[in-house]
Amino acid sequence: MGPRDIKVKGEQEVSFEEKDGVLHRSYKHPRVNGGKPMRHVMVPTPSRRQLMELAHESTMGGHMGVKKTTDKIQKAFYWSGIQDDVSRHCKSCDICQKTVNKGSVSKVPLQKMPPIDMPFKRVAIDLIGPISIHLVKQVTNTSSHTRGLCYVLPRSGSSEEY
Repeated sequence: MGPRDIKVKGEQEVSFEEKDGVLHRSYKHPRVNGGKPMRHVMVPTPSRRQLMELAHESTMGGHMGVKKTTDKIQKAFYWSGIQDDVSRHCKSCDICQKTVNKGSVSKVPLQKMPPIDMPFKRVAIDLIGPISIHLVKQVTNTSSHTRGLCYVLPRSGSSEEY
């Protein structure tokens, strides 16, 4: 079956063709790909998430961010709203959220704290873990010399024994 529904908008041409049960989109613009047509497989809605996971989270994906993940997918695939979907997928990625460049996250402004007039009126607790015994000793030794007393309290039901 030949191309159908050729749409011309300005200098770009878009057409669709079904081949072997797969819908392809042909895109041509004089300033894209040297003016040569580009063919993309149209991705059905149920397959989009899996494709985004492969392009972003696989070993070859490498959690490269929105632009590079979009570019990688658009080399061979297309669907309406692809950039918004990839952006949403990358921004919701658990690994990317944990490893985001700290300089790109805005800091909360510091606020004045009232002075403490009675011991133990305010207590600060830092929760970290799981940590090894070697690290517990290092934290305890370092902290006790520089900031006063430091207690490391293991959580109940912790897999490591302290």
